[in-house]
Amino acid sequence: MSTCPICNTPKLEENSTCITCGFDLSPYPLSLGIPQDYIKLEQIKLQWAKELWCKFQEKEDQQKQIAELLKGQTKLNEMVMAKLQTVQDVGQMQQELENKQAQIRNLQEKNEAIQAENLKLQGEITTLQAAIKSEEEQQTTSSVPTPSKYTKLETLLNAQNFREADEETRSVMLAVANRQIYLRVEDAENFPCEELRTIDNLWLKYSQGKFGISVQQEIYKNLGGTKQYNRKVWESFGDEIGWRSGGSWLNYNELNFSISAPTGQLPMNNGISAPTGQLPMCMELGAQEKTCEPHLPPSLLSRHALLPSCQDM
Repeated sequence: MSTCPICNTPKLEENSTCITCGFDLSPYPLSLGIPQDYIKLEQIKLQWAKELWCKFQEKEDQQKQIAELLKGQTKLNEMVMAKLQTVQDVGQMQQELENKQAQIRNLQEKNEAIQAENLKLQGEITTLQAAIKSEEEQQTTSSVPTPSKYTKLETLLNAQNFREADEETRSVMLAVANRQIYLRVEDAENFPCEELRTIDNLWLKYSQGKFGISVQQEIYKNLGGTKQYNRKVWESFGDEIGWRSGGSWLNYNELNFSISAPTGQLPMNNGISAPTGQLPMCMELGAQEKTCEPHLPPSLLSRHALLPSCQDM
C-alpha cells in the first residue's frame, strides 16, 4: 500500500488526497513525458512540504503539551484555592474560638464577682444572726445574775478591755475544768455546757454580737468545719476571723483587741494553750516537719452540733 509522501499516512484507493495533510495524491499520466527539471522542482516542493508538515506537527505537539500544562496548572490553582479556603476557615474558627474564650473569661470574672459578693453577704448574715442571737440571749438572761466567778470577766468586757477579758476567759475556763496550764481535748469535749454558754453570752452581750464562741462556731461551720481537724479549713477559719494575715499566723500581740476587730476574732485565749504569743501551738513531728495545732480545737467549736446538751449554743 502506498503512503503519503508528506505525512506517511496510508493512501486509500478511493481518495485522491491525503486524509491527514490534504496532499494531492493523483498520479501523473504515464503516457506523458515529464521533463527532468520539472521532476526536480517537484521533488524540492515535496521536500519543502514534508519539512513544513514536520514543523506543523512539532507545533501541534507543543500545543498539546501546553494544553496539558495549562490543565495541570488549573488543577494546581484549584488545589491552592481549596487550601486558601481551608486556611480562611481555620482563621474563622480561630477567631470564633478566641471570641468564645473571651466570653468564658467574662463569665468567669462575673462568677468570681458573684462569689465574692456571696461571701460578703454570708459574712453579713453571720454577723446579723449573731447579733440577733445575742439580743435574744440578753433578753432571756438579763434577769439571771452572773455567777460570781465571772464578775471580773463581765467587768472587763463591759469596759471594752478585750485583751484582759481574753486572758480572764482562759483563767476561768481552766478553773472550771480544774486544770492549771491548758485544756486537753477531752477537757474541751467535757466542758460544762452551762459554763460555756455563760462565757459565750458575756462576750456576745458586750460586743453587740460580734465576739463569742458561738460566733466562731457559726463561721467554722460555714467553712465546712467538723469535729475532725482539717488544716485547710482551719487556715481558712484563721483568715476569716483575723488570726492569720498574708498566709501566716499572727502573734498574739499582733491581734486587734478592739471592737473594730474582725467578727469572731475573740475570745482566742480560751485555755487550750498558754498565751505564749503564738496563735497556733506547734509540735515537732520530725527533723524537718512541724505541725501547728489550733487554739480552739474543732471538737470545741463544733460540739454544739454533736452534743445534744449544747445544741442551743
